[in-house]
Amino acid sequence: MGDKSRPLSTLYDILKIQETATTEDIRKAYKRRALQTHPDKLGPTASVREKEMAESEFRLVTQAFQVLSDAQRRKRYDSYLRPPPKPTYPRSQSAPSSSKDDWDASTQRQTKLKRDRAEWAKKVAREHEERMQNLHSRPSMPTSPPVVPVEPQIDNPLVRKFFEDLRARNPEWVQREREIRQVRYLLSAS
Repeated sequence: MGDKSRPLSTLYDILKIQETATTEDIRKAYKRRALQTHPDKLGPTASVREKEMAESEFRLVTQAFQVLSDAQRRKRYDSYLRPPPKPTYPRSQSAPSSSKDDWDASTQRQTKLKRDRAEWAKKVAREHEERMQNLHSRPSMPTSPPVVPVEPQIDNPLVRKFFEDLRARNPEWVQREREIRQVRYLLSAS
């Protein structure tokens, strides 16, 4: 409880127990703290603020008990409290060093990566330039594509009536349909 590496109020501190407490110790501490902090213990003259504080403290005691009484949740909570252990190395193996050789190797890797990136960027730029030249050297597309019929032949009178109504209500639909047909034609021609 006096350990300075832990947060100021841990669940163990709330129940006023040690980290090594058994499940039975946790249960007894919870009963004791629940009786001490229960909001009903306040008299009828207690202010609203006092009642809220008592309820809040009682909730903390209940939450502490819920976590610490469950073995898996307690294990997770304990791992949160303690920092991970430092890695240990077998005697035959030494700890990674940060010597000048490591620094030089790292610097060389960084330099090689920069050089590789620059070469890649030049290659991509050359390929892009070639594609653009090929694109401009192609014969140009016709400026006005051949007129494509706007309306396909529709045999069904009900469908024909539907399209006529659609065109009458939405004149811009005809223009959009024409543009789509022209794009389809250009794509199929190339």
